[in-house]
Amino acid sequence: MLKKLTIVFFLILWPFLGLSAFITGPTVIKLPHDSLGVYKDDEERYLLFIYKVKNSYLEILRKSLRNETVYYRDLDTELAASYVVGEDEQGRVDIPFMVPGLYLCVLKSRYGVEDTVLVTITNLDFMVFIDERKIHLFAFNTRDGMPVKRAKVYLIDSEGNVLEKAVTDDNGMVVMNEMPDNILLEKDGTYAYTRLWRRVSEKPSKLFFITDRPVYRPGHTVHFRGTIIKKEGGIFTPLKGRKVSVTIRDPNFNELFLENFETNDFGGFWGDYRLSDTAPVGIYRIEIDMKGIGKYKHSFLVEEYRKPEYKITIETDKDEYISGDVIRYLINVSYFNRQPVVNAEVAYYVYSNPEGFWYDEGSKMVYYGVGYTDSNGNIEVPVRIREGFDGWYSINVIAVDTSQRQVEETKRVRVHADDVSINFDKSFYDIPPGVPSAIHVTITDLKGRPLNGTATVFLNDTIYGKYQVKDGDLFVDVTLEEVDMYFRDKDKVKYYVGDEMTITVISPRKMPALLTILGVETYYLKFVHLKEGTNIFKFTIPGRIVENNLFFRFYTYERGTYWRKKEFKIPVVPNKKLARLSVILDRGKYEPGEKVKIVFNTDTDLDVTISMVDEAIYSMVGKKPPDFEKFLYPDLKEPHVEIYNGYRYLPYANIPGGNKERERLLALMKKKKDHMFLSEKDEGVAAKINVREYFPDTALWIPSLPLRAGTSVELVFSLPDTITTWKMGIYGIGGKKMAQKFLDVLVTKDFYVRPILPTFFREGDKMEIGAVVNNATDQATKARVWIDLSDGLNLLSERSTEVVIPPHGSVSINWWVGVSGFDESSTVTIYAASSLKDAVALKVPIKAFAFKREFYRLLILNGSEILRLPDGKKREGYVRSLESLKPIIQDSIKKLIKYPYGCTEQTMSSEQRSYKTLLLSAL
Repeated sequence: MLKKLTIVFFLILWPFLGLSAFITGPTVIKLPHDSLGVYKDDEERYLLFIYKVKNSYLEILRKSLRNETVYYRDLDTELAASYVVGEDEQGRVDIPFMVPGLYLCVLKSRYGVEDTVLVTITNLDFMVFIDERKIHLFAFNTRDGMPVKRAKVYLIDSEGNVLEKAVTDDNGMVVMNEMPDNILLEKDGTYAYTRLWRRVSEKPSKLFFITDRPVYRPGHTVHFRGTIIKKEGGIFTPLKGRKVSVTIRDPNFNELFLENFETNDFGGFWGDYRLSDTAPVGIYRIEIDMKGIGKYKHSFLVEEYRKPEYKITIETDKDEYISGDVIRYLINVSYFNRQPVVNAEVAYYVYSNPEGFWYDEGSKMVYYGVGYTDSNGNIEVPVRIREGFDGWYSINVIAVDTSQRQVEETKRVRVHADDVSINFDKSFYDIPPGVPSAIHVTITDLKGRPLNGTATVFLNDTIYGKYQVKDGDLFVDVTLEEVDMYFRDKDKVKYYVGDEMTITVISPRKMPALLTILGVETYYLKFVHLKEGTNIFKFTIPGRIVENNLFFRFYTYERGTYWRKKEFKIPVVPNKKLARLSVILDRGKYEPGEKVKIVFNTDTDLDVTISMVDEAIYSMVGKKPPDFEKFLYPDLKEPHVEIYNGYRYLPYANIPGGNKERERLLALMKKKKDHMFLSEKDEGVAAKINVREYFPDTALWIPSLPLRAGTSVELVFSLPDTITTWKMGIYGIGGKKMAQKFLDVLVTKDFYVRPILPTFFREGDKMEIGAVVNNATDQATKARVWIDLSDGLNLLSERSTEVVIPPHGSVSINWWVGVSGFDESSTVTIYAASSLKDAVALKVPIKAFAFKREFYRLLILNGSEILRLPDGKKREGYVRSLESLKPIIQDSIKKLIKYPYGCTEQTMSSEQRSYKTLLLSAL
């Protein structure tokens, strides 16, 4: 029987095994450049039947988007044409059918239907510009680029529902309000279509969301504040009484925190979340759902980091150099309390990067060395540039202080091949074809001194001729056979609201074109039919702009569509609505633990947020404090406008049900919320006079401080014990104005201790720890330095010593310790005393020398059972009884998911097979 079935099987399949033909090409065939085609690589004969579809594609699209079955047999069709694809034709065979319309194409062989495709042959296309306020659409004919008037436009959501419909005007333009997922254009039974992939960028309502700092350790508290504002006519106003939900997820997307808020009178909401002591490191995501407004995302890092204690700055005497010059790099190494790092070991590596390569391509080391910083923390590195070099010189600096902690920094400078400056007497030239025109060029060195010699002139990348330069003057007679397209404006440095900008386009011939001025929205969109020669257009800078630059983009019609021909930035000055905010510190420098008094004055009622973070945090992650003013009034790198053309493919409609998302193998349990709230200040050190023991990374966080116009507010708070510079960001929002201030709060001492300790000890360790004692005075000082250890730490060397610390210098002291106990709250306290005194206590936990192991036993429990654990020393343990294997498998899969890619493919595959086997056994 098996043999018979096998023979029948091959008899049925044999006719299909040698066939290979299908309908190829885009399903939106844009005339005149696209065409329908059939691809074949066999020697069979095929028939292609083209049926005119009388149904509206809008209904077909709706079913396709809803994953409903679209049966071609249910379509209202009539035969429009048929073609024979012969046995001797190979590869792609173009089908000469060019009649616009919606068609069902059916490819048949002598064995039956081989392929079916729904296509639209069209001379329609469009460009769509989507900004924070509107959708601007321009419909055009693909044959000549001219506008298509009275075309129907449908804005469609993801379920196929029509949100808005409109008709293009005589210029092929239409402006619409709804934000769809799909756009369909229809005219005389032909279609153009696109699907939108919207990014969350510019919206009328904006959210300024900050956390107190960008990075945290496990066990730290995350503070956050959000402010919802609405932009209307260039003015930002807060939205009060709005419902907001905030969700925090860990790196594995487990939900940790979910809370609902309502904005205050200034659009603000705020909250806190304490990370668990065992929180995994990685990127944490904050999801903010502003009900009825939009959804936003934010993120922060959780790392087991150690803050740097000093930083490197690199300066050069110039920003640009000529080959053959000497670059003088001035390297400064300083602590975050602005004191120099004296006698730090500095290694430096200088690289050349030729022009025309990516940042690290073509890089070559040209110089390296090692040196030591002087009494001001400086070291100078002179490097001579290779003759004729054009590109960049970069220096990578690595510094190590007496604590042996390393910091790196990099800087690049531009290098020009020669000391030559070429300047034309005009910024543009109007040169009609065939008319000789004189061009005057001045050639000097970079200091403006005239040069003499021979200049080679290129025109359109071709040598036009060689000319003599005398006393810096070069005269060239130019005659052009054909003029390319040129653009120019007034060459103003900046434009202000209400200014009129003139844009001149010099075109070599008549052609259709599209002019746009873009920013956070589409400010100007116009179809023009350029005439040969000079075309002048005027544009007034609108009062509603909030960005610091706009973009002029010019599109011309070529080969069936519009291509970007020219773009340049337009610098503008918006009417910023800024409140006057005065913030005055009572002193310029403080000592650890001292009180700080700040006085606030404003001319507008403001709701103020204050965040004060250790500068070392921002230096470590390479960031600056958030900038509220730049958030509202941005410098744009590109327009915040999405631009789409019509797709070349219609949504696939002939697969019943469409593609469905695969179900997950297991429904993993969500992580429970952590509701433990503890102080960051540890209690492990007994109170001692002048002992510094409180070192948070955030010194001050006030999410909401109300300020009233014309009234002074005094804020007094105590500083932590950290010696550093604190970066204070102050953000104020009013009814129609905003304010922002940044302050540096310097905290230092003339005499202080910097411990050199590990992050934790391990039970059984024996290691060397130490401290650096700094003397910032002008006199040498003799000091006694000693150490106190908590239980579990045993001192293996002398407890105290005497040292002489030079003026503006430092001395390192080391101790050997042994670790015998297990104590999560162990502390190390280091004292230094001369005429000046300082002491620092730091918590350094002792971790157990143990590893977690799990033992499983499967048994049928009837009454009581004695469990015997494997032999060996154990610190602690727990017993969990389960009624099934499901929780064990779930836990195992969770752990495997956290493994790096490349480690567990086989394990995951085998475990999935095992789990499926268990499920089948259960059935």
